[in-house]
Amino acid sequence: MLILDTPCNHLLAGKEHSDTGQTGFSLLLDGKGDYLSTSSSKQSDSFARDHPEAWSQIASAPEGRITNEDGVFAYRTLEPLSDIPAQCDNCPWSLVRHIPRQQVEQDHAQSARRVQLAFFGVWLLLALGLWVLSLTAMESEAKAVSPR
Repeated sequence: MLILDTPCNHLLAGKEHSDTGQTGFSLLLDGKGDYLSTSSSKQSDSFARDHPEAWSQIASAPEGRITNEDGVFAYRTLEPLSDIPAQCDNCPWSLVRHIPRQQVEQDHAQSARRVQLAFFGVWLLLALGLWVLSLTAMESEAKAVSPR
């Protein structure tokens, strides 16, 4: 039997890099729902205990997106040991992106403000254009009425 111990520093470094400047945070979970790596302040060692509803869906589908009272979870299941004939219960890993509910609501509020500002700007430009058009029409009418 040959056992290879391959460091997954590149995978973990990529996960940490993906968290930089992004909304939410990344999680790497094993097949039992335990944290392998996380940048969040986790409540326990188990995502399955922290978020049972989300975990049941993550465990049942290879990829997807879940929205619930905890926020938004986007996930994909990886099988890094699929080429090695081994029997292990936690071989599939899940890479999960979690955006907490508070952050989702904050992002929606910022987007709504931008839309309101754009809407106000369009109305202001429309009002200004109509004002210029009415001034031009009044000047044309005044020239047409005045004797030459």
